[in-house]
Amino acid sequence: MATIDTSLISDPKEDQWVCDVNEIMNHQFQSQFVPAASVSMFHVPKSLTQKKPEAYELQQIELGPIHHFQPQPYKKMEQKKLAIMHSVLKFKDSKDNLLNAFLDFAPMLSLYYDTFLEDRDTTLGMIFAIDGLFLLNLFRTYSYKYNSDRSPELPKVGPMKRLEAQDILMLENQIPYIVFPVIDDILHPSSEKQIAQVFMVGVSAIETFAQTRIALIPSTSTLHDSVGFEFHSLEADQGIQNIDIQGKDIYLPIITLNNDSEVILRNLVAYETLTTNSNGFPLIEYMGMMCGLVMTKDDAKYLKGKNIIRGDMGDDDVAKLFTGMSSSVPAFKTNPI
Repeated sequence: MATIDTSLISDPKEDQWVCDVNEIMNHQFQSQFVPAASVSMFHVPKSLTQKKPEAYELQQIELGPIHHFQPQPYKKMEQKKLAIMHSVLKFKDSKDNLLNAFLDFAPMLSLYYDTFLEDRDTTLGMIFAIDGLFLLNLFRTYSYKYNSDRSPELPKVGPMKRLEAQDILMLENQIPYIVFPVIDDILHPSSEKQIAQVFMVGVSAIETFAQTRIALIPSTSTLHDSVGFEFHSLEADQGIQNIDIQGKDIYLPIITLNNDSEVILRNLVAYETLTTNSNGFPLIEYMGMMCGLVMTKDDAKYLKGKNIIRGDMGDDDVAKLFTGMSSSVPAFKTNPI
């Protein structure tokens, strides 16, 4: 009986890859309104996750294609997402218009990710449409007021919203920003300004640090007790870019640490590590400095007394946070004194 040469049989995965790449390229040539995509959605490398894997695991909300079918958050949130989609869209035509827009848009959106997405366009389109609408609606739940100078007062973030924010800030739980204007254009034509305002209010409620260049320095106890340095807190509206050393006086921004702070900080450090086109690495350098300053609970207690560290995290836990993160902060991107 004759045998079949298996080398002549086409590999279905290879065939699918050819189809996927052709489809992506066709969309790139045909699209007139989508800007050139640059990679901004990342997988966290094992070199970072192995230090504390639970800091990168979703608890409440999964967004985008990377963890879409992860059992725990999927079971918790999928029905809620669909309910929000139904309540916001209300009419079948709106739903069909939204899904059709993202069906066409999915191949372009996949280019924002650092690895090839194997999901079909139909799956990706529905994920981006449902998750984008859910996140936009979530941001709208943040109420805010204006100060006397007309600057927005950041919303109060309670315990439940902190849990949500913790997941939203995780590196592998991101979706491209361009998803939101597409949704808003379908729901509210000619409302580009509105979508920007809503998005920024949501981001402002959970964002953290500004930019600067810092250096690794010895522990607070060494600098204060042995060398005579004094530490001072900057004004509440000043950030990393305002850090200053004048003689033996060190001026540092206020940082608020709560139970979820380590998860947020680790994911922000991971993002900055992977964003190779970044103009410097301000957060990594800041964290490198803080990991050097806070080695013991006495260091933490002293900085709390100076109003540099705030929040409900105990002195021991603050010290454990920074000593635990010290091995995850890429030292080669800091500037030693």
